[in-house]
Amino acid sequence: MSEYYCSRCRFELGYSRELPSVALLESNYHKVKHQKHTVLSTAERLQSIFTDPSTSAIRRDLEEALLHGPMEIDDKGRINFYATSTGITGHRYEWGTLVQSQDMTKVVLSTSATLRHAFPESSFRLGAATCAKCGQSIFKGSTATLTSTGE
Repeated sequence: MSEYYCSRCRFELGYSRELPSVALLESNYHKVKHQKHTVLSTAERLQSIFTDPSTSAIRRDLEEALLHGPMEIDDKGRINFYATSTGITGHRYEWGTLVQSQDMTKVVLSTSATLRHAFPESSFRLGAATCAKCGQSIFKGSTATLTSTGE
């Protein structure tokens, strides 16, 4: 099970990440991840698509997460960061069908500059998370699953 830390506690614990110093799409890996999170595909079982696919918008969220966002240490020990104050960042699709709005950006594989990338995520799915150090609520949990009548 993941552990979450608010922005303040993550810095008190010594977790910070340097900002990327190169282009967001520097490698084929990054180009593939950018396409996965900007171009809808009905062949993808699960896909989160950015509302604004521009590299400048995605980079802004990535930098916000690395500089100021809360942190997750997942059940495999990977360290992820979140940009939480960006409004609707995208939508989640299953096999090309819209299922949920996304209101955060998650940065995964943060310890590796060659693998680090971002994608839209939902605070609704993570809404009950609290900081493992201070107990503060981390995510606002404001988005809801879409119904057949819309959001």
